[in-house]
Amino acid sequence: MSNDVQFYQTRMGRQFYEVTVPELVRQIARLNDLLALLVEAKLTKPEDKPDDRARQD
Repeated sequence: MSNDVQFYQTRMGRQFYEVTVPELVRQIARLNDLLALLVEAKLTKPEDKPDDRARQD
């Protein structure tokens, strides 16, 4: 019989599964939401007007 303690049974393992992994998932979801906003803003951005300083009259 093996007396090995599984990672999930340790304090560090419990911390990892109960705190670290859920926070990682939340941050990935947040990153995805922010990326979607950035893409949406880029796609709906009105055409850039030419810079008035670049024109030579």
